[in-house]
Amino acid sequence: MELPKYHETFIPILETLNTIESISSRDLANQVFKNYYSNLPQELLSQKTSSGANVLIDRILWGKSYLKMSKFVSYPKRGMVQITDKGNQALKMGSLSLKDLQNDQDFRNHRESVKSKKESILEIDTVNVENASPQDLIDSGFSTIETEVKSELLEKLKEIDPYYFSSFPSVLGGNAYQNIDYQNLPRSHRLDGNAD
Repeated sequence: MELPKYHETFIPILETLNTIESISSRDLANQVFKNYYSNLPQELLSQKTSSGANVLIDRILWGKSYLKMSKFVSYPKRGMVQITDKGNQALKMGSLSLKDLQNDQDFRNHRESVKSKKESILEIDTVNVENASPQDLIDSGFSTIETEVKSELLEKLKEIDPYYFSSFPSVLGGNAYQNIDYQNLPRSHRLDGNAD
């Protein structure tokens, strides 16, 4: 026996959302966990990711993200999720596989949009290899990776519940604000209340 894959959580997520108007992402994951998977062996349910998150909760949240990409669910406001008419139609059909999702036009449009955004970012940062020094190539590669990581992190942060968002700096090591030079921050970013 093994834990369900993220795409195997699609229908349980939609069924859970079908019973309520909207719910926080974290509460949704917990309800799906409790209502559909709590009978799995404890050694499976207690598995953790390398970052310490519960594997099954993580897969449920990934399932929700994929459903959002294909417009089976929507985010009516920050940290909240609800089923769409399209999601209700999928429930009536009784199944939604990964292949169904990958063939869905909204999903393909979303993937194409993300791909074109990444390509446009890469075009901006592309260095002429023939005229570039090794340091230019390193800087360009670093910049590309940094841009991709920032965009992926921003997308993930937009999806999480505001309560968990507020605790995010502590997740980064507890001292996320330790190395900030508060005196030299622009006025809008000052935390001490003193005007420049």
